[in-house]
Amino acid sequence: MLSHAGRLENSVESAVQLHFSATAHRTNQIMRILTVITAVFAPLTLVAGLWGMNFERIPGAQNPNGFVLMIASMAVLAAMLLILLWVRRVLTDRPAELGRWWRKRVRKDDPGRPMNAP
Repeated sequence: MLSHAGRLENSVESAVQLHFSATAHRTNQIMRILTVITAVFAPLTLVAGLWGMNFERIPGAQNPNGFVLMIASMAVLAAMLLILLWVRRVLTDRPAELGRWWRKRVRKDDPGRPMNAP
């Protein structure tokens, strides 16, 4: 009976540790999403704050298309940041495959190099 209780205790402890691990993984996913949101909107907020200052001579403020140009430049900036985060695999759980792809390409282009060379 004592050994059975010990096995049950180990099973319960494993289940609790698995629950804590799943909770930590979910917290990491939420923090990644919040980091991406911050990384995209912080530069946009800076640009909007600088361009919206109450000065007489702000570049593009007197231009009739200044607002449209500023919105377009902010959209391009946000798209560039999202592409950068996507390339660096911040947006996904999967590891970056770029290194593996690059190693295959280098080996393919250099026939004299052995396949197991780093």
